[in-house]
Amino acid sequence: MTAKARLDATWRAARAELSGAAAVEGIERLWSSARGADFAHMHAAARSLADMMREAGMSDVEIIEYPSDGVAHYGGWVMPRAWDLVTASLRVVAPDTARQALASYAESPLCVMIYSAPTPPEGVTAPIVRVSHADRPESWTGVAADGALVLLDTSAPRAAALAFRHGAVGVITDERGRRDAPPAAYRFLNYTVSPTATAKAKGFGFGLTAARGAQLRAALDAHGDGAVMAHARVESRLYDGAIPVVTGLVPGETDEEVVVTGHLCEPGANDNASGPALAVEVARTLAAMVESGQIPPLRRGVRLCHTYEVRGTNAYVNERGEARRTVAGINLDMVARRQTNHVFRTTPAHPAYTDALLHDVLRRARGEASAAPVADHVFGLVDDNVFGEPLIGAPCVGLVQFQDPTWHTSADTMAGIDAEVLALNGAAAATYCAAIACASGEDVVALARLAARDAAARLHQAATAGVACDAIRHIAEQGGRSVSAALRLANDDATGVAQIREVAGAVRSLGPSAAAFARACGAPPTELPAEVGDAPVGADRYTKAIRGYIGFEHLTDDERDRLDADIGLGWGWGAPDWLQHAAFLCDGSRDVRAVFRFLRHEGLAVDMPVLAKAFAWAAEQGFLRRA
Repeated sequence: MTAKARLDATWRAARAELSGAAAVEGIERLWSSARGADFAHMHAAARSLADMMREAGMSDVEIIEYPSDGVAHYGGWVMPRAWDLVTASLRVVAPDTARQALASYAESPLCVMIYSAPTPPEGVTAPIVRVSHADRPESWTGVAADGALVLLDTSAPRAAALAFRHGAVGVITDERGRRDAPPAAYRFLNYTVSPTATAKAKGFGFGLTAARGAQLRAALDAHGDGAVMAHARVESRLYDGAIPVVTGLVPGETDEEVVVTGHLCEPGANDNASGPALAVEVARTLAAMVESGQIPPLRRGVRLCHTYEVRGTNAYVNERGEARRTVAGINLDMVARRQTNHVFRTTPAHPAYTDALLHDVLRRARGEASAAPVADHVFGLVDDNVFGEPLIGAPCVGLVQFQDPTWHTSADTMAGIDAEVLALNGAAAATYCAAIACASGEDVVALARLAARDAAARLHQAATAGVACDAIRHIAEQGGRSVSAALRLANDDATGVAQIREVAGAVRSLGPSAAAFARACGAPPTELPAEVGDAPVGADRYTKAIRGYIGFEHLTDDERDRLDADIGLGWGWGAPDWLQHAAFLCDGSRDVRAVFRFLRHEGLAVDMPVLAKAFAWAAEQGFLRRA
């Protein structure tokens, strides 16, 4: 049987074994806890997930806990102070003609911004004032925010920080202008109020539905800012706690592992009770396929790893030695609705056969049933696929329905959760994991050849589209690297190693000829700025000092403001994609100019002076070291 025939047989076996209905039951089980959106409910969901892993027959099941005190951080991502919510309400109490209920815990826990400080037991009554473009410091000039509730037009964390700095007791937002949420839904606001224990000032916050926001703004238009009074009550608790990481293993014959990730600690059924629930069904399916002889015994184990998005994964890869045994992975994030599946490639800093493999498996899904969504190739996801970074070296793709219109809203319920979509996506994930976990000999070479065909197709597309010649040579080099990534699976197979190296060399050799073709057809030699080669600021070299993604939450508000003023960074949800991938490229072999060229060839918009300053800042923080 050929390698392709074995992959086809694995797909058919996974389709027959994996139960979409079982995954739906798992989603409902996790979502019943996770929808509470605080630490108490997060830990309840973690316990449920651990139980599900044990029921599926997994080994080595444990809940690892990392201290979460609002100070400790990994790469600048702070482990938040634990936060629990008992009840909350917000209503307009004056003038009489404007009285209305705006939000309540009974309607949805998501009406309260995560990490909101408590009010006094009796609540607070305060005037409401509005600020537009509230994340800009100049917008606060002349605003009577002290002692007030401030209605923001954004959920940006800097806006809330500015409000509290100006004396606001609380903030409200209707995210005016956003059109990507159902009008009657509350949005999950998990990043507006600071998660740290060191914030200069902190209060509470409420999010409104679009309809309630319009009613409140109409009342303010009629009566004036400061004339509308609201009563707010938040019964919450902030304390030193822990972030759980739930992990379990389908054992293999060696200590190498394939990891399946997907964050656990968010309140949506699709985002992301669906990821961990489907992962458990994938694990059960793989074990059943081995038991029935439909696939050979796993050479490499398959480990599930589910936790708080980014923060928990950053902690795990820095603290747990087994991360170094991981050879590949897949991140499942929103996989349960009839939405477009987006395949996020592993980081371009460590290209691999995994992208082509998942795409190849999904072609089977698309060809089989109308419920199979279309897969797009993108990269740049900052999520729980961090195992792909070069310091760990386990290429990790993502399967993500990130355009779900209910994303991060109270409308993300069990409605629309689709068993057939789960069955197809689960079979794809199981086939992907089995292909890597079982691979040896001819199958490893087949993975390299999949990557080679993918690279050749991209080279052909670039050459015929008039892409610049140096960018085409970059594509060829990246293609060769993606093929060579299969060497990690070849181990001591000398024949396989030789074949993979031959395929990688063949892909690289396509670069000059493809570039020559493009040049003959009028493509430019380069599209990079001419001054890059002479920039003295670009001569520095760095190495990455920590595993995982980089963030800014460990900084004070003033430090974040200065960083923003200097290079436009500091207040985002972690560092931007270009800086994450740039840091991954820091292995001491490239200077800043080489990293800049690499990023531009990958389509990431970044200016060279900004990159140089960002690297210097990251070195000051201890995230990079000067080589």
